[in-house]
Amino acid sequence: SNVMSAVLPSKSDSSSTTTTTPTEYNYDLILGHSQGAILLAALLATNTDLQRSNCSYILNGAAWPNPYKMALKSISEQTDHDVLKEETKMLFVMGKNDTINPIESAKQVHDCYQTAGL
Repeated sequence: SNVMSAVLPSKSDSSSTTTTTPTEYNYDLILGHSQGAILLAALLATNTDLQRSNCSYILNGAAWPNPYKMALKSISEQTDHDVLKEETKMLFVMGKNDTINPIESAKQVHDCYQTAGL
């Protein structure tokens, strides 16, 4: 499946009796493959809880998420560097012979996060 395996719990989940704060997300690593990597790039650009999670990320076969291009392009301005944890690591896996998600598209995503300090 190309869908991310790790999903953040909903803060509005009425079945939960405890309050979850962003620092309580205990994921060590989130892996996105192909479409999941595109989704992960977009989620990280738009979700401050995920940015605060102190998680590491692997984006395997990522591509530019067109509907979220403004969020991705402005991630270095929209995110406070205190929010993005220094320990956060990102690994981009790119295939130079990938004809579905060309390496140039993955490099665009990479460059946005590199500019943001990740």
